[in-house]
Amino acid sequence: MFVTSHNATLLREEFLALPAAEQKLILQNATNIANRLQAARDFLELPIHINSWWRSPRVEKAVGGSGTNHYWGDAVDFDRSKYSVAQWASIYKFFQNTSGGLGWGTGQGHTDLGFGRERAGRAKRGRWMY
Repeated sequence: MFVTSHNATLLREEFLALPAAEQKLILQNATNIANRLQAARDFLELPIHINSWWRSPRVEKAVGGSGTNHYWGDAVDFDRSKYSVAQWASIYKFFQNTSGGLGWGTGQGHTDLGFGRERAGRAKRGRWMY
């Protein structure tokens, strides 16, 4: 399920209501992913079309999310329909050796990229279909 518009003011308020330590960790994780995505963009010479990044618990529930990685800022969903098969293969190869995870949602229209395993101290690569 895609939810493409959430009230930005409400999301900001939800974020600012979090404890300062959680805000700090979320921002650190989001910066980590942003740097990795920029490296991918530079290497592949392709834009990365992000559908979803940080999600409050309210939004995570609304979209039927399955975990906490989006909450912690260390997961993004991106729109794979924007890429050719060859481009998608390049993106996959770029991220295949990361310690995060890469999931392909069949029928979902998007792909998940997450590094929550690093946050949790589990530097094991993960791949999944759902």
